[in-house]
Amino acid sequence: MKIIHLTILTLSFIGCSSIKKNKEVTSLIERALDRCEISSQKSALRMCIKQKSKIYPLVNRLGSNKVLPTLIYYFNHGSTKEKKIVTSLIQNIKEMIGDIYKNPTLLKNNVMEEMFTALEDSQKNNAQNIVPIVTYIAILKKKEDKLFNIANKHKISSVRNSIYRYSMKYGQLRLFDKVSEISSTAKDPSLRISALSSLIVMQNYSKKEKEIICGWSASQLNGKRNTYEITELSRVLLLRCSGKYINNVLDKAQKLAKKKKLRRHSLAYLLRKNRTICDKNLIKQKKSTFSQCHKLNKIRAQLK
Repeated sequence: MKIIHLTILTLSFIGCSSIKKNKEVTSLIERALDRCEISSQKSALRMCIKQKSKIYPLVNRLGSNKVLPTLIYYFNHGSTKEKKIVTSLIQNIKEMIGDIYKNPTLLKNNVMEEMFTALEDSQKNNAQNIVPIVTYIAILKKKEDKLFNIANKHKISSVRNSIYRYSMKYGQLRLFDKVSEISSTAKDPSLRISALSSLIVMQNYSKKEKEIICGWSASQLNGKRNTYEITELSRVLLLRCSGKYINNVLDKAQKLAKKKKLRRHSLAYLLRKNRTICDKNLIKQKKSTFSQCHKLNKIRAQLK
């Protein structure tokens, strides 16, 4: 009887979490709990600035692969207050994963599974806040099949959409076919927009990436796309592609203007606010031309 009781206790302990907590990270969380008054979800994000800022030197010294496991442990298994604190800390370090970027194996698979668990639980209001870092690391560790499976089944559409939105930052051409397909075939318009937004989250396009992604984006402008999709594609072409691809956006705007559809189109707002096409420094860098600037100004004149 004692043996059976001991076995059950051991199994329940193992099932709770296999993550080993880091003492320094745990200490930081404990100090934040002692010194910060947390009464709502938002307060955890606005208060305790001094305590939260201490996470930066800790990540710089230990590496995100040493800090994240403890944060994820408390996100999944901590008290309500602990979860609010670590959610804020996770948000703060989402762009500080250089060590994992260089060597994805530094983050152990059991920690990745805990991160997936955190993402899957639709009852956690904080799930949305950890989407970027979980998505980044899952993609780096080439766990995108499980990541997208979680996204497609998720009960919270904003979590699902954000997974796709952040997927191309490190997915690049490896995930482009998947993302472009979702942007074209998903029934939910918000998901299609999120998939297109991922092309903006992805930065520093290589020559090959520009050729493929920008060429595809330009071809989609004249396809069966709604107003907001056309605007999002135009943002991709203006912000990530530039050069000759600006002409595709301006040509689309002119076609809409001739049909008297531009003034109420969201593309009109994008072109009114654009500050890059006529930027002299960008023209010197051949990212735009004086001719394109002149064309833009003519379009703007029609919108007055």
